[in-house]
Amino acid sequence: MKKAINIVIAILFFSNIAYSQTTYTVGAGGTYTTIATAYANCSAAQNYIIEIRSDYVLEALPITLAANTATSVTIRPGTGVTVNLINAAAVNTIFAFTGGDNITIDGRQGGSGPSAFTIENTGNATTKYAFLFSGGSINNTIKYCSIKGSNTMATANSVVGGIICFTSGANNNNTIDNCTFTKSGANKPAVGILSYDATNNNLLTISNCSFIDFTRYGIWASGTKNTGWTISNNKFYQTAAIVPTAVPVGVMAAIQINGGGGYTISGNNIGGRAGGISPFTVQPGIANSGFIGINFTGSTAATTNTIIQNTINDILIAITISNTTAPFCFTGINATGAANFNIGGSGNGNTIGDMTGTTYKIAITSGPGINIGSGFSAINNESQGTSIVSYNYVGSIDLSGISKEYPYVNIIRNYNAGKITIDNNTIGNTFVNNINMGGQFADLIYNEWGNTASVLTVTNNTIQNVAHSGGTSWLNIINNYGSISQCAMTCTGNIIKGINTTGGQRCICISHNATKTATISNNNINTITTTNTNGAFTGIYLSSGVAVSEINNNTIGNSSSNNISIAGNTENYAIQIMNGGTVTCNNNVLQNLTFTNVGSSSVFWGIDIGSTSTLGTAVLSASNNVIQDITTSSSHEYNESLSGIRVYSSGSGHLIYNNTLQRFRNANTATCFHELNGIAIRSSGNGGGTVSKNLIIDLNTSIVNGTIHGICYEVGMYTAGIWNFYNNAMVLNNSGQNNIVGIYVYGTDASDRGVFYHNTVKLSGTISGGVQSAAMDLIMSPITLKNNVFQNLITGGTLGNYVIHNSIGAGSSVTEINDYLEAVDPSKIGYYNGGGNKNFATWNALVGGGAGNINGNTTPVVLDGIGQPPIGAPLQNTGANLMVTVPDDRLGAVRPTTPYVGAYEPPVPLPIELINFIGYQIENAVKLSWQTLTEINNDYFTIEKSANGQKFETIAIIDGAGNSNTILNYFSYDRTPFSGMNYYRLKQTDFNGNSSYSETIAINFTVNSNQTEVGIFPNPFTNSITIDISSINPEKINIEIMDLLGKEIYRNQNITTTSGFVNLSLDGILKPGYYCLKIEYLNKTIIKKIVKY
Repeated sequence: MKKAINIVIAILFFSNIAYSQTTYTVGAGGTYTTIATAYANCSAAQNYIIEIRSDYVLEALPITLAANTATSVTIRPGTGVTVNLINAAAVNTIFAFTGGDNITIDGRQGGSGPSAFTIENTGNATTKYAFLFSGGSINNTIKYCSIKGSNTMATANSVVGGIICFTSGANNNNTIDNCTFTKSGANKPAVGILSYDATNNNLLTISNCSFIDFTRYGIWASGTKNTGWTISNNKFYQTAAIVPTAVPVGVMAAIQINGGGGYTISGNNIGGRAGGISPFTVQPGIANSGFIGINFTGSTAATTNTIIQNTINDILIAITISNTTAPFCFTGINATGAANFNIGGSGNGNTIGDMTGTTYKIAITSGPGINIGSGFSAINNESQGTSIVSYNYVGSIDLSGISKEYPYVNIIRNYNAGKITIDNNTIGNTFVNNINMGGQFADLIYNEWGNTASVLTVTNNTIQNVAHSGGTSWLNIINNYGSISQCAMTCTGNIIKGINTTGGQRCICISHNATKTATISNNNINTITTTNTNGAFTGIYLSSGVAVSEINNNTIGNSSSNNISIAGNTENYAIQIMNGGTVTCNNNVLQNLTFTNVGSSSVFWGIDIGSTSTLGTAVLSASNNVIQDITTSSSHEYNESLSGIRVYSSGSGHLIYNNTLQRFRNANTATCFHELNGIAIRSSGNGGGTVSKNLIIDLNTSIVNGTIHGICYEVGMYTAGIWNFYNNAMVLNNSGQNNIVGIYVYGTDASDRGVFYHNTVKLSGTISGGVQSAAMDLIMSPITLKNNVFQNLITGGTLGNYVIHNSIGAGSSVTEINDYLEAVDPSKIGYYNGGGNKNFATWNALVGGGAGNINGNTTPVVLDGIGQPPIGAPLQNTGANLMVTVPDDRLGAVRPTTPYVGAYEPPVPLPIELINFIGYQIENAVKLSWQTLTEINNDYFTIEKSANGQKFETIAIIDGAGNSNTILNYFSYDRTPFSGMNYYRLKQTDFNGNSSYSETIAINFTVNSNQTEVGIFPNPFTNSITIDISSINPEKINIEIMDLLGKEIYRNQNITTTSGFVNLSLDGILKPGYYCLKIEYLNKTIIKKIVKY
């Protein structure tokens, strides 16, 4: 038995090499006169070749290739022979595969020469085929043939036609390779290759073919059970514009899949015209017509379709009729059904349009007076399975011909989809405005509807250089749409830049309108411009009803001036959070936003929670955000034109913590009553929360009679909750005809709704006209103040400059303990309505006994640029014990039982005497320099860096001098700084292991900068600056300071230095403001901007 098995195995193993090969020739002088006869004689279990001679005469058609016993049969032209099989008779099919297997039709002469085999069916009926497969024909190949036809479609969805048609009987494992499909004569075919049947036609391979001049589908898999197809490296062209007619009514597609699964569609090129003529043009002259590159209208669950490395470009949709009901004009890739889809995943992205040139490669145009309402999607996903849309490129697209918003215009669209990941796609190439979204509502990445199990992930995409002409419409960049959407969203690591809107109402960069959780983090939004007076801007938007969301570590605006420039006379937001839910909004950087409209409706909020019309209920935790360099030109009356953070919500438990808000400007010079706020609290119901450790500096307005508030808190009118204000520091230096207030409290609530502990307010400058200033302005009663520093050094104005100004309550309505109070005019320490001005003694007697209050006019304190006092100031050990409520200071130093008053404990002295610690950008690095006056037992220095000012990492260790009493210079370089804000601190370590820290400095780094190795610090400055030229160290330099009009203010020539540092004392020389510092050396000139407080 064992021997018999071995014999059988041996026979099977050697059976392939036992087959012989027979060659038949077909023609008048050949072995047979017809191909059919030759095929019928391929009856042995061997390989056959049927070669067609030059004297072959067309035989009776069809040529039927039924099942036989041959191992394989190859039909081909003979060497040097050109064969044209053209059905002059009114027959349906030229080659009919009716169960034939392992047949190859090779169009090459002799199997290796040039292609010379044309199979052409001239009939234009729906059933005129060049090849028809039925009856389970398997393992067949057609290659290197020119295949022509003129078949038509009787109706829009008639499943007949096709130059090659696969019909009933499970015709599996067939291959079409290196063939050309085109028209017969002047009649263009409806379909190139068609497969239809209720049974399977599986594992079909169509590769390296050209499909030219089809009027409906290049490849059509109509059967709903086809699986495992490979469609690769084919080309789809036209030789002239296609004009869809009444029959068939419908959308053209290069590749049309109606069902099944397991397709791999890769490397195809769709678009253009044969012979290098471009573009591929479709002229829809009827409704419901357009073009789709790859179209899945159905798919089978638990299967995966792969669509990778395809190119769809050089396509023009030229609309010739008004059309308001068309479902779409163009879709590049359309995925629907229940299957999973991989569209470009693992780095194998598709290209739709062009990523290199300046010419539009996909365009929709219309003639004069044509009103188009049609849709566009580069990629449209409606699959209920798991889909990946990754590494795709979309660019060079012009949609200016679409003039109405119905029904949609998107680049990547998801509708009622399942789990979807959109990552690492690039939308827009490097040329300005290379995607023109036209004048309709448009979304670049769009998700709608979904279900309770839907999950949307949008990560690491780049969206750039997009134009939008607007009209009355909106442009959304990433949009999880509408209250109908139940889809949770993760949106991280995306870059949005180079967006230019010349019309429209609003540009929203990231929008989440669903009820499920949103995580929006590490996105970078920059270089946004609107030139239309109706145009508005929202960086990140959360709608009503979102349960729990996170908006963290995003950057809106980069370090270049006016990076986001908006011209609209309306409301603008960097981050807008509507009603409901709990939102964490931490470590975001919002910077260099400019709003140029001078109208009365122009408003900007950096982080806004609530609603402008109805108070919201959402709860905000906003920590460690940086909001800086914001400029508006608004003449908005009786309310804010600009607020860094606004809470307009009745939710309780808000936390506004450790944010930096600086350099806010209103450049409008109109006369109106308006507000510019660092932080605005406007809540209602039981709302309440904590505002702590925020730094607010350099807020300014040119409005006449305008008002600046460091913190604006409206009590009673809006809120019944308790708000706590701890460890906040405000440094405001202003000149102009405006009111200046450090902390503003408004309301008539009968109970104490505000707790103000350990805050520092420093006001300075000169104002003029009928305005006033106050470190704290109260239009309410009562209130409690403890351990605060209130310093008002402002001069000018006709209405007075106060420390505490209470417009409605008596002085006794203020309970004040252990506060520091200083005013330029000692008679204006306090004020209350009906009681007039009060000096320190009188005011102190009114405010709850004034226990522990400090008269700053007799013991003045010099505060630095962030409101920090020096060591040993009169504020030391004078505060009440509030350790339970306020255990540390603004910088995190632990409060003792008898603390400093104000936001800061004194700086901890280093074991070294540090003269300075500064940093500045040098080309693509940051140089960090420091000087020590003395050192005692100093082992080494550690340079630490942070992206957010909270979490630091070590980047360098530099040896110390041990002990020294002479000035020593140190420096180090950060060769890999973060783009944007970088935070540095210096750690000193003794020989015994004890260590201490310097203050933290912040450096704004611009990628690819060409800055020269010259540093200026501090900048802004108060009295003097130091110029670091140690990296170039010339023998002499000339220095000139000019105002912004170029007028010389200061000059110092032939300055020499041996240390590499030049110190300039400018006290009394420069007024507060902006100046240009010019440095000349070695025939070089450097100009730097400096700011004097």
